[in-house]
Amino acid sequence: MLNATPTFVYYSDLDHTLFQSLKSDPAGIHPMTEDSKGAHQGYARPDQQHLFNLMAGNGYVIPVTARSHEQMERVTGWVTGREYDLALTDLGATLLVRDNNGDAQWHAVERWQDEYLSQVQANIRRLTKDYEQIESRLRDADCSIRFAST
Repeated sequence: MLNATPTFVYYSDLDHTLFQSLKSDPAGIHPMTEDSKGAHQGYARPDQQHLFNLMAGNGYVIPVTARSHEQMERVTGWVTGREYDLALTDLGATLLVRDNNGDAQWHAVERWQDEYLSQVQANIRRLTKDYEQIESRLRDADCSIRFAST
């Protein structure tokens, strides 16, 4: 008997990973985000959209992002097809859950936020410095992956 529960959990950044502005990469064609006025802002390239679809079809995809709760609400292209979605926002300080069969809005898990937020705030300089170092190393490395379009 097949197990319908996905066996993989993918954690992924969003910006410059699964989508970006057209200014950053004019090859983006799939609308993924909106600005505060409702206009399309972020776009995924076909290979980024393909990667997201592969991950969403084979497991749980959990964004880990510096975006705020409000900014995550504007990520309109994040459609996994799962009953529930999770997201770690505010640099991991806020755990969000979205009931896709309910109101389809992201809701903060308050207990997580209350306990973790104080730890993040106390260490934000170190976390930011670590993030900048990792980002710099990745920028210098040739980690480009391109998928053949189907």
